[in-house]
Amino acid sequence: MKKWLWFLIGILALIVIIGVVFYTSLVSGKVVGAMLYVDEGAVEVDSGNGWVAAQDKMELSINDKVKTLEGKATITFFDGELLRLEPNTEISIKELAQKALTVLQSSGSTWSRITKLGGVAEYNIETPPTVATVRGTGFGMI
Repeated sequence: MKKWLWFLIGILALIVIIGVVFYTSLVSGKVVGAMLYVDEGAVEVDSGNGWVAAQDKMELSINDKVKTLEGKATITFFDGELLRLEPNTEISIKELAQKALTVLQSSGSTWSRITKLGGVAEYNIETPPTVATVRGTGFGMI
């Protein structure tokens, strides 16, 4: 009997947590497509006006470019998908829609974790010689 009671309490707690997250997202009314986190070192962003030092928790838009010099950075897409940038990496956001994300990786090394929790159906990373399209996995690109 105690196991069922703890199971029900766990289910109720999960429902409450999901409800709070859902309500918070409805109240804020804004879904952030891409957020840049500066993990360490020097990271720069070009939003069309030239390269400037990136700020931690910086919102990114389509066509924005991110370059890690000796630093490292992480980009989250729709609060679920992750793109980690290693030092000396340059990417640009080519497509930023919840159904399809496309990142152009000009140089360097990245690691992606795609979970579909953010609702992303298709995730593409394009490099000069190849294109990787994935649905729900983790992988690296060099």
